[in-house]
Amino acid sequence: MTTEVPEFLFALLEQELRKVQIDVLKKVAKEYELNEDELIDRILPTKPIHIMPERIKIVRRPALKPPIEADDRCQARIWNRGRGGQCTRNATTADRLCRQHAQEFQKSEGKLRHGWIHEPPSIHVFGSGAKKSLHVTGI
Repeated sequence: MTTEVPEFLFALLEQELRKVQIDVLKKVAKEYELNEDELIDRILPTKPIHIMPERIKIVRRPALKPPIEADDRCQARIWNRGRGGQCTRNATTADRLCRQHAQEFQKSEGKLRHGWIHEPPSIHVFGSGAKKSLHVTGI
């Protein structure tokens, strides 16, 4: 198995190697009483080293879908942590239900667990209101 080494690692290695070379030349200049800068300029090339960052893949997130109008939304009431409310999915059937609630409607012989949004909420499901509040939207 072969793995490609990112280019920026080569540039980083080149930069570290240049630091080591400069340190060695400074020691030589000190030992032989030479001008450090002049020795470094004569021996080492003066090309600038650019560290290239690893290529980053930019991923675009899909645009948010526009909100569905209340009339086009599924007409089933949802639990919503006991507060109730209207299903936020798009209505796809003639009964004005989304796919999930249409399946529930067929399986339970024409009934929805939490009822229809245009009907009063079931006290059996949502309680008397003393402990739980019911927030109805889209009416």
